[in-house]
Amino acid sequence: MKKHPDASEPDPTLLIDGNPPFVDPVMFESITESTIIESALRTKESSGPSGLDADGWRRILVSKNFGSPGQSLREALASFARKISTVEVEVLVVNDRPCTNLEAYTACRLIPLDKNPAVRPIGVGEVLRRIVGKAILSVIKPDIMSSAGSLQLCAGQAGGCEAAVHAMSDFFSEEATVALLLVDADNAFNSLNRKVFLHNIGHLCPPMATYVRSVTMCLRGCL
Repeated sequence: MKKHPDASEPDPTLLIDGNPPFVDPVMFESITESTIIESALRTKESSGPSGLDADGWRRILVSKNFGSPGQSLREALASFARKISTVEVEVLVVNDRPCTNLEAYTACRLIPLDKNPAVRPIGVGEVLRRIVGKAILSVIKPDIMSSAGSLQLCAGQAGGCEAAVHAMSDFFSEEATVALLLVDADNAFNSLNRKVFLHNIGHLCPPMATYVRSVTMCLRGCL
């Protein structure tokens, strides 16, 4: 429960006021068949619920053996990526649970990890979701880097983590430095209030907002 606390009502003072900036959907028109190929070539790791891993998807999407059907699939995936980046998905509540037509897209295969003595499940998503995500990120990466700034060094900044390590090493080497204290106090990611996140993302990183809301709305506690 500490790692996955129950959802709570958002603090109104944390919600950004006003209308979010306008995002011209034409920016996503650059996602094409070629973008899907590049994303498939950069995708690795194991399979999700379907059982088809990155090698299998890469063969289907990149290999010339599949001819026109492979091209049609790449074009369909590019169209899908453009749509979920620009159009909000419809959310229905069935049996007190939010549902969307992206359930299969966001499904995960659970792997139990032995934490001695507890067991913690790790979700492995579909490779197709990673490929489409990379295609979308290829367009909005500059916006994400600008929104994250220097507070998050894993948002695409070149050598960000290495720079932090060298900076700490330099501080430690200075004669005026008596000691350094590094603290990893808590897992902030799982403590994030999803309602606040889904509201504020439209102001903090507008090009990313529609896609994030589309793939997140089918998770329990987001409404």
